[in-house]
Amino acid sequence: MAGWWSRVGASIIDGFILGFALNILLIPFSMGMGPGFARWLEDVDTSLNTPSPLDPQYGIAGPFVAMTLVSVLLSFAYGFLMLRFKGATLGQMALGIGVVPTDNGRATGGLTWGKAALRQCAYLIIGQIPIVGLVSYLMPLWTQKRQTFHDMIAQTQMVRTR
Repeated sequence: MAGWWSRVGASIIDGFILGFALNILLIPFSMGMGPGFARWLEDVDTSLNTPSPLDPQYGIAGPFVAMTLVSVLLSFAYGFLMLRFKGATLGQMALGIGVVPTDNGRATGGLTWGKAALRQCAYLIIGQIPIVGLVSYLMPLWTQKRQTFHDMIAQTQMVRTR
Protein backbone atom coordinates (compact mmCIF):
# COMPACT_ATOMS: atom_id res chain seq x y z
CA MET A 1 0.00 0.00 0.00
CA ALA A 2 1.09 3.56 -0.64
CA GLY A 3 2.15 5.46 2.46
CA TRP A 4 0.34 8.53 3.72
CA TRP A 5 3.35 10.81 3.23
CA SER A 6 3.68 9.66 -0.38
CA ARG A 7 0.05 10.63 -0.95
CA VAL A 8 0.65 14.03 0.66
CA GLY A 9 3.73 14.62 -1.47
CA ALA A 10 1.88 13.62 -4.63
CA SER A 11 -0.96 16.02 -3.75
CA ILE A 12 1.52 18.87 -3.31
CA ILE A 13 3.17 18.16 -6.67
CA ASP A 14 -0.23 17.91 -8.39
CA GLY A 15 -1.28 21.15 -6.71
CA PHE A 16 1.74 22.95 -8.18
CA ILE A 17 1.06 21.49 -11.63
CA LEU A 18 -2.63 22.47 -11.58
CA GLY A 19 -1.85 25.86 -10.04
CA PHE A 20 0.66 26.66 -12.76
CA ALA A 21 -1.73 25.60 -15.54
CA LEU A 22 -4.64 27.51 -14.00
CA ASN A 23 -2.59 30.68 -13.55
CA ILE A 24 -1.88 30.69 -17.27
CA LEU A 25 -5.42 29.76 -18.36
CA LEU A 26 -7.12 32.26 -16.06
CA ILE A 27 -5.11 35.35 -17.07
CA PRO A 28 -7.72 36.57 -19.59
CA PHE A 29 -10.54 36.24 -17.05
CA SER A 30 -8.66 37.94 -14.23
CA MET A 31 -7.64 40.84 -16.46
CA GLY A 32 -11.31 41.34 -17.30
CA MET A 33 -12.12 41.60 -13.60
CA GLY A 34 -9.51 44.26 -12.79
CA PRO A 35 -11.39 47.46 -13.65
CA GLY A 36 -14.64 46.29 -12.03
CA PHE A 37 -12.80 45.16 -8.93
CA ALA A 38 -11.07 48.55 -8.67
CA ARG A 39 -14.46 50.33 -8.93
CA TRP A 40 -15.87 48.03 -6.25
CA LEU A 41 -12.93 48.78 -3.90
CA GLU A 42 -13.50 52.52 -4.39
CA ASP A 43 -17.17 52.10 -3.52
CA VAL A 44 -16.27 50.06 -0.44
CA ASP A 45 -14.03 52.91 0.77
CA THR A 46 -16.66 55.59 0.23
CA SER A 47 -19.86 53.77 1.19
CA LEU A 48 -21.44 53.21 4.58
CA ASN A 49 -22.98 49.97 3.32
CA THR A 50 -20.57 47.52 1.72
CA PRO A 51 -21.73 46.91 -1.85
CA SER A 52 -21.84 43.39 -3.20
CA PRO A 53 -18.98 42.62 -5.59
CA LEU A 54 -21.53 40.56 -7.56
CA ASP A 55 -23.55 43.68 -8.40
CA PRO A 56 -23.78 43.79 -12.23
CA GLN A 57 -22.40 47.34 -12.33
CA TYR A 58 -18.94 45.99 -11.46
CA GLY A 59 -18.85 43.22 -14.07
CA ILE A 60 -17.06 40.82 -11.73
CA ALA A 61 -19.62 38.01 -11.49
CA GLY A 62 -19.29 36.75 -15.08
CA PRO A 63 -15.48 36.40 -15.09
CA PHE A 64 -15.59 34.93 -11.56
CA VAL A 65 -18.08 32.24 -12.62
CA ALA A 66 -16.00 31.51 -15.73
CA MET A 67 -12.82 31.19 -13.63
CA THR A 68 -14.57 28.82 -11.25
CA LEU A 69 -15.87 26.65 -14.08
CA VAL A 70 -12.46 26.50 -15.80
CA SER A 71 -10.82 25.58 -12.48
CA VAL A 72 -13.30 22.79 -11.72
CA LEU A 73 -13.22 21.41 -15.27
CA LEU A 74 -9.41 21.42 -15.46
CA SER A 75 -9.11 19.78 -12.02
CA PHE A 76 -11.60 17.10 -13.01
CA ALA A 77 -10.06 16.50 -16.44
CA TYR A 78 -6.51 16.26 -15.06
CA GLY A 79 -7.33 13.66 -12.41
CA PHE A 80 -9.85 11.77 -14.52
CA LEU A 81 -7.71 11.44 -17.64
CA MET A 82 -4.51 10.65 -15.77
CA LEU A 83 -6.23 7.93 -13.70
CA ARG A 84 -8.03 6.53 -16.75
CA PHE A 85 -4.98 6.22 -18.96
CA LYS A 86 -2.02 6.01 -16.55
CA GLY A 87 -3.49 4.91 -13.23
CA ALA A 88 -1.73 7.81 -11.51
CA THR A 89 -1.39 11.57 -11.68
CA LEU A 90 1.99 13.15 -12.46
CA GLY A 91 2.60 13.71 -8.73
CA GLN A 92 1.76 10.10 -7.94
CA MET A 93 4.00 8.83 -10.74
CA ALA A 94 6.87 11.00 -9.49
CA LEU A 95 6.60 9.38 -6.07
CA GLY A 96 6.10 5.83 -7.32
CA ILE A 97 2.48 5.32 -6.33
CA GLY A 98 -0.68 4.65 -8.30
CA VAL A 99 -4.39 3.92 -8.06
CA VAL A 100 -5.77 0.43 -8.67
CA PRO A 101 -9.13 -1.27 -8.12
CA THR A 102 -9.44 -2.64 -4.59
CA ASP A 103 -7.70 -6.00 -4.11
CA ASN A 104 -6.08 -5.82 -7.55
CA GLY A 105 -2.49 -5.96 -6.35
CA ARG A 106 -0.07 -3.63 -8.12
CA ALA A 107 -1.60 -4.03 -11.59
CA THR A 108 -1.57 -0.37 -12.61
CA GLY A 109 -2.11 0.99 -16.07
CA GLY A 110 -5.36 2.86 -15.78
CA LEU A 111 -8.78 2.61 -14.24
CA THR A 112 -11.97 1.99 -16.18
CA TRP A 113 -13.83 5.06 -17.43
CA GLY A 114 -16.45 4.63 -14.71
CA LYS A 115 -14.03 4.13 -11.82
CA ALA A 116 -11.86 7.06 -12.90
CA ALA A 117 -14.90 9.36 -13.24
CA LEU A 118 -16.47 8.23 -9.96
CA ARG A 119 -13.21 8.57 -8.01
CA GLN A 120 -12.47 12.04 -9.39
CA CYS A 121 -16.03 13.30 -8.83
CA ALA A 122 -16.02 11.98 -5.27
CA TYR A 123 -12.58 13.51 -4.67
CA LEU A 124 -13.68 16.96 -5.84
CA ILE A 125 -17.02 16.92 -4.00
CA ILE A 126 -15.67 15.56 -0.70
CA GLY A 127 -12.87 18.12 -0.81
CA GLN A 128 -15.47 20.91 -0.71
CA ILE A 129 -16.95 19.75 2.61
CA PRO A 130 -14.49 21.10 5.22
CA ILE A 131 -14.59 18.56 8.06
CA VAL A 132 -15.44 15.60 5.83
CA GLY A 133 -12.61 16.50 3.45
CA LEU A 134 -10.12 16.72 6.32
CA VAL A 135 -11.24 13.40 7.81
CA SER A 136 -11.07 11.76 4.38
CA TYR A 137 -7.56 13.08 3.82
CA LEU A 138 -6.43 11.60 7.15
CA MET A 139 -8.25 8.25 6.78
CA PRO A 140 -5.31 6.38 5.20
CA LEU A 141 -3.59 6.72 8.58
CA TRP A 142 -6.02 4.28 10.22
CA THR A 143 -8.03 2.36 7.61
CA GLN A 144 -6.90 -1.20 6.85
CA LYS A 145 -6.42 -0.61 3.11
CA ARG A 146 -5.25 3.00 3.63
CA GLN A 147 -8.29 4.32 1.76
CA THR A 148 -9.94 7.73 1.72
CA PHE A 149 -13.68 8.26 1.24
CA HIS A 150 -13.22 8.72 -2.51
CA ASP A 151 -11.22 5.47 -2.66
CA MET A 152 -14.00 3.64 -0.83
CA ILE A 153 -16.70 5.10 -3.06
CA ALA A 154 -14.87 4.11 -6.25
CA GLN A 155 -13.55 0.85 -4.75
CA THR A 156 -9.93 1.80 -5.37
CA GLN A 157 -6.75 1.89 -3.32
CA MET A 158 -3.31 3.41 -3.71
CA VAL A 159 -0.30 1.14 -4.04
CA ARG A 160 3.43 1.54 -4.45
CA THR A 161 4.41 0.99 -8.07
CA ARG A 162 8.16 0.87 -7.49
